[in-house]
Amino acid sequence: MSTTISVIPYYEVIDSIHGFILKNSYTYFDWYIGLTDNAEKMLFDEHKLNPASDMWIYEEVPSDSDAFRIREYFLNMGCAGGLHRNPKKTRYIYAYRRTSDSNP
Repeated sequence: MSTTISVIPYYEVIDSIHGFILKNSYTYFDWYIGLTDNAEKMLFDEHKLNPASDMWIYEEVPSDSDAFRIREYFLNMGCAGGLHRNPKKTRYIYAYRRTSDSNP
């Protein structure tokens, strides 16, 4: 299951991801949140998700500062998350429900 939406204000990105997580899980602790310049590569190549069966979402963000603000919000809610490798190239924020097959 997937969802992508064109660039929207940061608070709408939070609402979109928040709604997706609540619809598909009971807890934020099941989810990973990250930032990237290539969401599909990160989700499917790096984190090893199955595009057809795993739960995931990504959104294009208005700015780098909004991306970090959104990520911090979800980390504070209990999502797992790693360090962003290239903060100068943040275009997308993504989240996925962690499974025994995902990395991490």
